[in-house]
Amino acid sequence: MTGHANEVVKPPESLKPCDIVMKGGITSGVVYPSAVWEISRLYSFKNVGGTSAGAIAAVMTAAAQRRRLRGDDSGFQQVQGIPDELAADGLLFRLFRPNASTKALFATITGLFARKAAIAKLAGIYSAYPLWSILGIAPAVLLLFFTPRTWADYVLAILLLALCATVFALGALASDLVKKLSENYNGLVTGIANDASDPSKAIALTSWLEQRIREIAGIDDERTPLTFGMLWHVASEGAMLLTEPPEERDVNLEMVTTNLTFGRPFKFPFDSSQFFFKQSEMRDFFPAHVVDWMIKNQRLPKDDRERRRFHVYAVQQIYPFPPISDLPVIVATRMSLAFPVLLCGVPTYAADFNETSNQFEGATPALERCWFTDGGLSSNFPLTMFDSPIPLWPTFGINLRPFTNSYPQDMSDESKNVYLPNNNQGGRLVGFNRPVGFFGFMRAILDTMQTWNDATQAIMPGFRDRIVTVRLSDDEGGLNLDMPPEILKRLKARGAAAGKLIAERFANLPVGLTTTMPMGWANHRWLRYRTTMGALRKYLRALLRGVNGSDPSIEQVIREARSNAGYPLGDPEAAIELTDATAQLAARYDAAEYLDDHLPKPPPELASRASLDMKA
Repeated sequence: MTGHANEVVKPPESLKPCDIVMKGGITSGVVYPSAVWEISRLYSFKNVGGTSAGAIAAVMTAAAQRRRLRGDDSGFQQVQGIPDELAADGLLFRLFRPNASTKALFATITGLFARKAAIAKLAGIYSAYPLWSILGIAPAVLLLFFTPRTWADYVLAILLLALCATVFALGALASDLVKKLSENYNGLVTGIANDASDPSKAIALTSWLEQRIREIAGIDDERTPLTFGMLWHVASEGAMLLTEPPEERDVNLEMVTTNLTFGRPFKFPFDSSQFFFKQSEMRDFFPAHVVDWMIKNQRLPKDDRERRRFHVYAVQQIYPFPPISDLPVIVATRMSLAFPVLLCGVPTYAADFNETSNQFEGATPALERCWFTDGGLSSNFPLTMFDSPIPLWPTFGINLRPFTNSYPQDMSDESKNVYLPNNNQGGRLVGFNRPVGFFGFMRAILDTMQTWNDATQAIMPGFRDRIVTVRLSDDEGGLNLDMPPEILKRLKARGAAAGKLIAERFANLPVGLTTTMPMGWANHRWLRYRTTMGALRKYLRALLRGVNGSDPSIEQVIREARSNAGYPLGDPEAAIELTDATAQLAARYDAAEYLDDHLPKPPPELASRASLDMKA
């Protein structure tokens, strides 16, 4: 592909459009780059999304697609090389660089998850907290001093020594954890090195990621971060001042974060007009040029009252977020990637307008800290992100699951370690959680609270057939920060196998509908048609009952609403006519019992919820 720097070119006609959504999983995201590479050989990405580690893969995919549309396809080759780069010289582990205040604590915590014997892990805790460990052995010393020295006494003393030393050391670790984390944005790692003489040259997760995003996107200026607007209009290289995404976007990138202060997930890009940031804090999370960009392109005040507010905040070096088009994608990615304890939550600021004391004329509402943390806490696999009732092109999902007794790991062929349903009944059964002991039971509770929504969606007909599952063992992905090169090589091959499998499955477009229709795009469209019509029937039957049986009648409510200042209709008579037409259509659906015949299982349903775009 060739083209000028600011020229938007169409991808080759041989490339079909697709969307992709990638699940969170900390270091498990190593499987994504090679999967994306395989899919990119047959498809052009329209919508790209993910959560947590999936957000990292999503932003790299979107950056490569931007470069492709500008006439250069080498971005996807760079994406493919990411796992090899992470495997070289232990880069993956070195990217999780602790801050100066958490360096010792980080070494202790990661030592507990390291690939070494339990005795070596305990020794690491004792050496990290020697004073508390010594205090812990005091009961054993006293036991030997004041009791007869029989062999039973020695055995009891040794057991007591190990138990007390461990309890005291773990107690010291817990105390240190609470103190140090609360002082360091509730985490071990912000993503920026602040303990080196030249932080700009010190390697750390966020600084490395921001640099790779720019390189993959083809941005030569080291002071210009990739923004959402540069994806929406790939010819753009500067600020666009758009508060809302345009309807048509060259590349659409979306990711999920969790707002702990509001107690709900957010989906980037969202209306960021209510959020502010403190300059000193942002410099703890992002490279200097990213923060400088945010200050330079901050949202302008809408009126004189807001201008006065912004001036008060600016004195404290607190600034409004840029318009959403000018928000660097690295900021959104880091706000989605904040695995609790390991990665710090990202602080922003917002005014609580529920506080009436701030409402009187002339007051400047006080800003309060507003915490964003890992998107996976609320939606780790947001399958419905780009959903439509009957899709125009496929949305691929890449899921991550552990190996099981019935699905053991194959060490000789990575293609056997990935799964894509071979028929319309495949993938329908729910995977079992098998908690062992109390802590296993508590972990299962937390997993269910976190993933029930995504897990329920993933087994739906018209969803499960487009999800390729990558299996992982206990020593692969997750919190295994120190995976050796041979494991990273295996994960790269496994990701490539997953990408190739789903890309080729949906690239083969069968012609005509037969009883032996192969799995693929036409079959997927058929499933979505069946489930959509079945869900519409259930929804419209409920609507029909409400229209026909309510008192006062819907017509009366509509006519009286013209004098209601809340949500008035511009043309009540036209609305009544439309309501009657909808009721007639609902009656036809009510009579269409055949739509429920052989309806794919589990049966779908429509439900309303507030938008995750945060439009108040």
